This record gives sequence, structure tokens and C-alpha cells, in this order.
Amino acid sequence: MKNYALLEERLKAGARDSVWEVTSKLLEQAQTRAEYILAKKFLGDIKFFDREHESASLHYEYLLSLAREDFDGEILSVIGRGINDLGIIYYRNGELNKAQKAHFLSINWYAKAKDLNGLAYNYNNLGIIYKEKKLLDSAIISGEKALSYAITLEDTLGMGYNHLNLGITYSEFGDLGKALEEFFLALDFFEAVENQHTQCQTYGKISQIYLSVNDMVEAKKYLDLHMAHLDIEKHPSTHIRALRTQGQLHSKTGQLDSAFYYLNQCEQLAQSRPYSKLYISSLISIAFAHQKKGDIAQSKLYFNKALEKATDKFLGMEITCKSNLANYFLVEGKFKKAETLALEAYEKVPKANIKYEQRKTILKILYQTQKALARPLQALHYLELLQENRDTSKLENLPLDLAKLEFEYYQKQKDRENVLLREKEQIAYRSELKQAQLVQSTTLVITLFAIVLIIILYSFYHSKKRHNRLLQLKAEQLKIKNRQLDELHQKEKALMTQNLGEKDRHIAAMTMSQMEKLNALKKVQEKVVQLETVNEGGEVKNIQKMLKSTMSQEDQWDSFVHQFHGVHPEFFEKIKILYPALSLSDLKICAYIKIGMDNKSIAGVTNLSLNTIKNRIYRMKKKMELSPKDSIRDTIFGIS
Repeated sequence: MKNYALLEERLKAGARDSVWEVTSKLLEQAQTRAEYILAKKFLGDIKFFDREHESASLHYEYLLSLAREDFDGEILSVIGRGINDLGIIYYRNGELNKAQKAHFLSINWYAKAKDLNGLAYNYNNLGIIYKEKKLLDSAIISGEKALSYAITLEDTLGMGYNHLNLGITYSEFGDLGKALEEFFLALDFFEAVENQHTQCQTYGKISQIYLSVNDMVEAKKYLDLHMAHLDIEKHPSTHIRALRTQGQLHSKTGQLDSAFYYLNQCEQLAQSRPYSKLYISSLISIAFAHQKKGDIAQSKLYFNKALEKATDKFLGMEITCKSNLANYFLVEGKFKKAETLALEAYEKVPKANIKYEQRKTILKILYQTQKALARPLQALHYLELLQENRDTSKLENLPLDLAKLEFEYYQKQKDRENVLLREKEQIAYRSELKQAQLVQSTTLVITLFAIVLIIILYSFYHSKKRHNRLLQLKAEQLKIKNRQLDELHQKEKALMTQNLGEKDRHIAAMTMSQMEKLNALKKVQEKVVQLETVNEGGEVKNIQKMLKSTMSQEDQWDSFVHQFHGVHPEFFEKIKILYPALSLSDLKICAYIKIGMDNKSIAGVTNLSLNTIKNRIYRMKKKMELSPKDSIRDTIFGIS
């Protein structure tokens, strides 16, 4: 553990390459499972430090397969921290469910290790995830649990962080008074430990609260404090948030050129770093700035870009994009598109936790789309939902009674339209009666015309039928001729196969006959040798030379090849191309197999033992790369 503490110091000092090299060697040289885990986790730390999140995940995810029962001591906290960092990576990638599971698993490791610091850290991260998933109660409970661990540990900085995150959670759900209270508590703790970065973060959050209630004086005051404490190089994400806040402040005060200047910087910096949520937030801020400018096309473009990134990852921002785009479609008269987006947004809104203003906007869009699409009952339903969800703290009365009167008027108008419709139907009926006589007279003419047409069509049909019958007869005759040709072709093919088999059997019989003669000559030669030992005369030697010349196997093979080529002219060329590893001796055996000779006959022809032939064939199968199940004879027979 001490070695890794030193490596961590060197990593922070910038010696990344050397630290990676040392840790990789420690991984290779690990003798215990604990040593391997430490090295694996620290390799993930190096990648996490370099913001190479994908590579870091590959090392951290190894820890997910470990069982807590197998470990104790300090290694428990090491594993817990690695899984916690994996959860942070998942969160930054927008994989909230995976992040939540990772933090729960990390809590279990820290609980076994009785590491209160780790527990506080994980519950704080869980609160952030629940906030992102719009689960307010769970977010508050997790944040308060993290705060309780920090209080137990008397961790001033930790208490400050927990108050900060609770403030962010309350502000996300519209409780701005509670959010400000938590931010000022956080600020007290951060000032106590003189932590400039966390003070900077808190000033930025307070500035955002005042900005949302249009108190530009206080918003600018805390934004200036935020910028004064900001260390851009050490904390680029905080710098990006500051640029976004400055852009929003200038947008609200009507200084749109300055707003776009800061917001465009915010977008470029967020896009070049692994801060997907900040990037989406910057796109939404730019969309709102274009909206204020009156450039609806650009506003829609940025809302769509943000929606593409936020869908199924960042619920709150997804709802914001869909509700604003739905409103644009409503204004343009594209009511179906507006309805679809508004319904998608409303279905994803957890009713207890969404901001009132946002919920009200979506319900208003749904009310207006239903009204425009002439669906009064559905329109009234969404208007009643607006009344049920009314925020009593805001002195706002929705025009439900007027809408009901409007609905009653609409119904009366519908009744009047129905009366007029019935009158029109009666007039139409009288007109139809008057036209009935005209219809009867024209019907007779049409009927006569139809009869003539049927007769013409009938005669045409029969002539066409006769023509088709003739064509069918010709087609059947052609089929019979084709069938006869096929039968003739099959007979010719069978005859060729029979002739080929007879030729192969003739070659085999002739080869065996030659070998029998050769064997007989060998016996004669043996007798001559015996005579030579008795009589050394020149005549005996001449006889022996004649026998050797007659018994030459090369001549026998040349004769065989000549006849074999006559039956299978391309066999040797094809088998050499297919199996180039076969030797000349192997090719001879292949030729004997091709003409149907069994192993015993091949042994007799080649003057070798039966076992030798079997071994040769076994080696040939290897050269031909045939499996044990494959038949070498079937393979050779298949070569034409």
C-alpha cells in the first residue's frame, strides 16, 4: 500500500508514463490476489486521472466480479473506491442505472470495511444520481445520510460538500429558499477550511439562484465572487459553468451579443472534454438565447442537438427540450407534432418532483393542441389537470370556469350543426326522389349496353381460351421431348460410367497380371542366382541381365501411367493442384486407389507390406489435411 501511495504522489506530479510502466510490472509480478487487485485498480486510477474513461472502466470493471467474503482489511476500501470511481464514470457517460448499481455495490464494500469516509462519499454520489433521475425524496435521503456520516467524522469539508449537493437538489426541484439556505451553510464550512475551489462552486450556485428569480444585482455580485475564486487550469468544468452563468446573465439583461460570446465559449470547451451534461446544458442555454433574440430556426436547431444527446440519459434536460420544441410546433400550427412531443415529455415527468412551471407549460401545450384538433373532452381533461397541479404559493388562477363555458358553447354549437345537418339530409332526400325517374330511364340504356358488352367479352374469352389451350398443348409436347432428351442423356452418362469402370478394372487386372509375371520372373532370377553359384559361366550372367531388364519396375510404372492417362487424362494435374504436399510415391498410391485397388492389392503391386501401405495412406491423409472421419478413397474418387 505504501508503494502505491508513493506512485500516486508521482502521478500527481506529472510522471504519468513512468508510473504506468511501474504499475504494469507490478501487475505482471503479482504473487497474491490482493497484489493483483491493487495493481489493477491503480491502472484504472491512472486512466481516470488522465480522463481516459473508457480505458479506466476496463480496469475497474474487473472489481465487479469479486466477492466480499474473500477479503478483509485495507483491500476492502481499495475495492470500494475503485467501484465508486467506476460509478462516477458511468454517471458522466449518462448511464445512470449502471452508476446507481456501482455505488450500491461500493457501499457494501465500504460497510464491510467500516470505512465511514467511503460511505459518506458514495451516499453523496447516490444523491446526485437520484437528483438526475428526478427522484427528489431519494436524493434528499441519500444526501442527508452522507451528511450524517460527515458529521460523525467531524469532516468539515465533507459537511460543506453535502450541504452544497443538497442545495443543488432543492434548486433542481424549485425550492429556492431551501436551496439558498443549504448553499450558505456550505459556504460557512468552505470558508472555515479556506477551500477556494469549493467557495468558487458555491458562489456560482448562489448566482444561479438569484439569476432564476431575476435578481440581477445579487446574481452579478455572486458571479463576480465566483470568477475571483476560479482557477481555470485546475478546474475546467467550473470554468465552463461560470461561462454558462455569465451567458445566461447577459441573456436575461438583454445583452445578447455578450450572451452568445460566453455561451459559445462554454459549448466549445464542454464539447472538447468528457462533460456530456455540461455540453447539453450549454446547448440548451444557447437555444434559449436564440429564442430571446427571436431566431426560432436556430433555437430549434440547438434544442434538437441537445435532445439527441440528452434522450434516455438526462431526464430533466430531455423534458426541457421536448416541451420547448412542442411549443414551437404549436405556434407553427403543426399540432400533431406538438402533441407527440408534449405527451412524451409529460409521460417522463415524475409528477411529485417536476417543477410546477415546467409541468404547467407541458399541460398548457396539451390543452391547446387538443383544442386545436377539435377534441374538447381531452382539452378539458388537461385543463382540469392544470387546476389540480396549480401551485397555490403563486397567486395564479387558471380560467377553468371560462373553459367550461367555452366547452358548453362548443357543445351547443355542435347541436345546432346537427340540426342543420338533418335538414340538409331531408333536402338531399327529396332531391334524390326527383332524380329517381332519371336514374330508371338511364338504367335501361346502361343495361342494354352491358348485355352487348358481355356478349363481346364472352366471345373474346372463348377465342382466348382456345388459343391458350393450343399453347398449353405445345408446352406439354415440348416437356415430353425434354424428358426424352433427359432420359437419353442419363443413359449415355450411365454407359460412360460403366465404360470407365470397366477400363479401371481392366487397368487393375492388367497391373496385377504384370505383377504376377514380375513375381514369377523374380523366382526364376532366384533360381538363376543359385545356378550362378554352381556355374560361373558367362551364359548364366547374360540370362540374369535379361531378367533384370525385363523386371524393371520403372518400365512397369510407365506402362501403367500410359494406360491410366488414357482413362483419367487430368487426374494427376488436378490432384497436384489440390494437394501439392503429396510425393511421387503418394501419387502412385492415389492412382491405384482411383482404379479401385484395395490396400492388399496395392501392397502386392508396389512390392510393399500391407502395414507399410496403411501407414503411407495415414500420412497421405495428414498431407491432404483430411479429418479422421473423412475417407481418402471417397476424396480420390471425387477427383475426375
